[in-house]
This record gives sequence, structure tokens and C-alpha cells, in this order.
Amino acid sequence: MKIIQIKINEYKILKNNSFKLNGKQLFPKGAQILGLIWPNGSGKTTLCSMISWIFQSISTRTDLDFDIHIKFEFNNDLREIIYKDNTFELLINCELYYKFKSGSRLNKKDKEIHNDKINVFWNGKILLSTFETNWEYPNEKPYNYIGDDHLTKYDLAGLYGKNSYSYPSITNGIIRFLKNSSKQNIANIFLEQMWFQLSGYIDLKIVRNIADIIYEPSLSDEDKFWLTKECINSRHYTPEKVREAKKKEKEVTLYNKLLNDSRLRLDSDSQSLSFSDVLNISNEYSEYMGKYIFLNGLGLIKDDVNLSFEELSSWEKFLIIRYISILSGLEKDSIVIIEEPENHLNPKWRELVIPALHKATTEFNSTLIFTTHDYRIIRYLHNNCVLKISKGVINKVAEPTLLCDEFDFESIGEKTLPFVYKELKETYYTMEKKEKAELLNAMCNVEEKIFLRKQFLENYENN
Repeated sequence: MKIIQIKINEYKILKNNSFKLNGKQLFPKGAQILGLIWPNGSGKTTLCSMISWIFQSISTRTDLDFDIHIKFEFNNDLREIIYKDNTFELLINCELYYKFKSGSRLNKKDKEIHNDKINVFWNGKILLSTFETNWEYPNEKPYNYIGDDHLTKYDLAGLYGKNSYSYPSITNGIIRFLKNSSKQNIANIFLEQMWFQLSGYIDLKIVRNIADIIYEPSLSDEDKFWLTKECINSRHYTPEKVREAKKKEKEVTLYNKLLNDSRLRLDSDSQSLSFSDVLNISNEYSEYMGKYIFLNGLGLIKDDVNLSFEELSSWEKFLIIRYISILSGLEKDSIVIIEEPENHLNPKWRELVIPALHKATTEFNSTLIFTTHDYRIIRYLHNNCVLKISKGVINKVAEPTLLCDEFDFESIGEKTLPFVYKELKETYYTMEKKEKAELLNAMCNVEEKIFLRKQFLENYENN
């Protein structure tokens, strides 16, 4: 999977643009990787959302409010998606393969035919790890939608302030992760870069209304079951109360099942179980996973110490949840879009996160697209893998970016010091000679220091 060219008409902040992506990827070798840079509000999210919308919408037939033409390589063939005037045209090797209207209503049989045609054209996945605040990105298909879902979305706004036990996608992601040994190997490589190792254990939790709350210890299991059954059969119950009682019947059934399962403690405290046990439990309790039974996180080893997920720092948890979710959802020929992968990472991890993710996407022949404001992320890339977006215009970066430092990055256009330097310079000019010298000695060897030091020597050369 490799995106070759994108043409877009004016949309939101973006102008009419046509640009080809890196033909020969000199470095890093492997799957396609593309970094988008420039300040906030320049259009990076708009471009990423357009790419995700078009690949999702060929399946869902969603109406779009922009025109776009994307060429990409898939299964050694040239594929093209053209969307204009509410019509999709799908081409293979420049020949029309399939044409259809967006927003069209189909019967069940035609939906199945449409789904089969799309899977022949492209059967990859759009994998999003983004900060969504106003529905910029498409949603996954509804549960009752006929056809395959080509989108998996991890909205990081949902992680902030969220108790991970109530976040079902973590549970589902860990289950997918456990079912794929190659992903476990990739995860180990990724985590080792971040100084972690998988311990082979997973934190599992049973929700309190199953484990602790709704059952009186004085009642037998049979009494508890029939008490719930009586509530359901009562003629005085409203439909809402009947539904609630039926839900409790399901809880009682689960309670009785857990009561006889020697692998699990019937309490709401976190319990650590082996990969193999959790995989078996997730199969046996599949209808309850992510609803009553949650997988909270992977057990890890750090500095030769075994740690449960709860013992990690807040941002270590964020790192693990975000990137293990990405790895768990990764499939062959995917498009992985990550907004600001550097968030909450220390400088060392910022250096390592993109190389580690690129190794994973290479294993699955997938395209990695990310946005960033940090030179430590870009310095891993040859400049033909970098696009800058300025005033709605998308351009390739001509300046070298490989192993760039902060000041090389500034030359591309991401000025990082002007406000600090302005205030520092104003303060400097109010100081006496001794204070000026102390301030200069406290500054790192940067261009601004060289300028002020030259002035200092010129002003005080006779003293």
C-alpha cells in the first residue's frame, strides 16, 4: 500500500492542491512514511481527515463536501479514487472498475455486491489515532451495517480523564493483540525501544455491580436468580423496568458462571492473569468482555521490576494504551494516521517513537502518516518524506531534514524561539555589565547568544 498522488479542490483552509508523494524513499527503508509539519491551524488535520474520509466512504457511500483524486499502489497495481459531483469512480491501471453515486440507498443484496467490489479494489484498513474535537474524522460503521468496516478509530480525546476500566476499545484491542503472535513480537520490539518488556500477564477487572454490590450474601444463588426472574414476570413493571430486570438476569447468569470459575476471583480488584488464560477467558466470556469484564492493560517489566498497569505513571499508561491500540488494529495494507505522536513523551521517547512505529507498519506493508511540531520526530526522515502546509498550500520540503537539529527545523519555517528571545533580549538591554555576562553564560550556544555576545564584546572591549 502506497499513496502516489493527491489532488484536492479548495476545502476549508486548503487551496487547490496537486502533489506527488515520495517516489523513491531513500531513508528510512521500508513502508511509506509521511510527516506533515507547520504551525497549528495550517491544515494538517484537514488533509488527514480528507484521506480517511475518502477511503472510508468508498465502502459506506457517504456524501462528501469536497472533491478529491487519489492515486495509490495496491497489489502491484495502480488504483485511483475520484470523487466529484457526488459520484465515485474507482480505476485499476487507468481503466474504470466501478462507478457509483454517494448517498445511494441499496437493498441487502446490492449492499453485499458493493462490499465485495470494494474489497477487490482495496481491502485494507484506515487506522486513526487522533485528537478529535468536532467530528473531523469519519466514524466506524454502525453495528448493523452490511459490509466490512475499513476504519478503526482511537480518539485520544476520549482517553483524557477516562477510567480505563470503562473504555471498551482497550479491552477489544488487547484481545485482538493476544490473538496475533506477530503483533506481540512487534510490540516487544516497540516496548524495548521505550525501556519496557511484556511480562506475559494482563490486568483484568470484573465490574463492581457483578462482583460486590447487587447480591445479598444471605441469599443463595438460586434465590438470587428467581428473585430476578420474578421481577421480569411481574405485571406491574413498566417496559423500562422489565428491560432493567432482564439485564440483571444476565448479570446473575454471569455471576453464577464466575462463581464456578477457578481462574477468576469474584471481586472488583484488579487481578493479573497470563496471556493464555486471558485469551481463553475472552473466548468463553465473549458476550461480557468490554461490558462486565475489562482488560485494563498489559503487565510490563521495567528495570527488571514487574509492574501492573496500575503501577505505571499516568503518561506511561497513555503511551501504552495509545500505541498498543495502534498495533492491535494494524492490518496488511493499512493507512495509519497519527496526530502528534510526540505528545506526553520525554525527549528520548520522542526520538524513538516514529522509528518503532515505522518498523510495525513495514511489517504490514502499510502507509504511516503523522503530524508533528517537533524536529526530533522529523529528523528521522529524508526530506522527500516530509510535507509542509502553509496558508492552505501543500508543498514538499526542499531543505534537508535528516538528522536536523532545532535550528535546521526553524529554517523550514517552524520558529520556536522568537517570543522567548524577544523577552530575553528586552531584559538583557536593561541589565548592567555583570548581569549581562551572567545571562550570556547561562544561555546555550545558539544563534541568539552569538549575536548578543558579539554586541557585548564590542560594547565593553575597552573595559
